[in-house]
Amino acid sequence: MKQNYNILITGVGGQGLVTLVDVLTKAILADGKDVKSSELHGLSQRGGAVAVYVSMSIHTNPERSRRVYSPLFKKGDADLVLGLDLLEGLRACDFANKETKLIINDYLLPFIGVMPKEEIEKKLQEIGKNNLYFIEASKICKEKMQREILATMYLLGYAVFNKHLDIKPESVISAINKAIPEKYRKMNLQAFELARS
Repeated sequence: MKQNYNILITGVGGQGLVTLVDVLTKAILADGKDVKSSELHGLSQRGGAVAVYVSMSIHTNPERSRRVYSPLFKKGDADLVLGLDLLEGLRACDFANKETKLIINDYLLPFIGVMPKEEIEKKLQEIGKNNLYFIEASKICKEKMQREILATMYLLGYAVFNKHLDIKPESVISAINKAIPEKYRKMNLQAFELARS
C-alpha cells in the first residue's frame, strides 16, 4: 500500500521555487502530515534548472501512515509534477508514470537553442495524455496582477482547488501568512485565490 505522495517541482532559478516549496511544506505540516523536501540541480542560481523533490505522507493518522524519511524518489514514482516552465516540465517527465498528474505552466523562457514551444507541448501531450493540464499561470498573473512571478502560487492554487493535491486551502493560506514577508503576502494570497475561479 502506498504511504507517500511524491511531488516533483521543476523550473529555473528566479521563478520562486524556494518560496513555493516553503509554503507547500508548511501547508502539508499544518494539515498534520509528515513531509520532506530536497532541492537538487541548479541550486536556485538565476536561470539554472532547479528540481525540488517533495514527499508527503498520505494519512494524518500515525497508525496508518509511517513517517517520511526521504524526499527523494526514483524515476516513474512521481504522483504530481508541477512544471513552472514548459521545458523544465518536459525534463521532469522521466519521473512520471501513466497515473502522474502533470500541471505545467504554459510558458517558455526565451533561451537560445530551445526547441519550439509547439514541439515541447506535443511531446508533453504524448506523455501526459489524460493527466496533463496546461495552465496559463504566467499569462494570467501578468494580466491580472502585473507580476508573472506569482505564477507559482497560482499553480499551487490550481493543484489544491482541483484536488490534485490533498491539502486544505486554509492550510495553504496559513502557510502563506507564515512564509511570505508582509510586503508580498497580499499578492501571493490573491494569486493563490485567483486559481479558485
